[in-house]
Amino acid sequence: MQIPEARWIIWLTLLVIFVLIGTYVAMYFRGQAKGIVQEPADYLSDFRKLKDEGKLDDEEFGRLKQAIPKHPMMEDDDQAKENA
Repeated sequence: MQIPEARWIIWLTLLVIFVLIGTYVAMYFRGQAKGIVQEPADYLSDFRKLKDEGKLDDEEFGRLKQAIPKHPMMEDDDQAKENA
């Protein structure tokens, strides 16, 4: 590395890479702290659809429903649906 500008380019590139990685990690942990689900898939609605189509019986649907971890915000919605 005889050229002094090359050293600056390398350091600047490494700095940009570290800033991008740091931003990604910070956003990941921020999302975890706020309870933002990274995978917005609603498995329960998919299973209800299969039950309505007759591909799952009530026992299978019940086991699947209990096996899915519940998000605290979704528990209130499920209780409201069951009471309606």
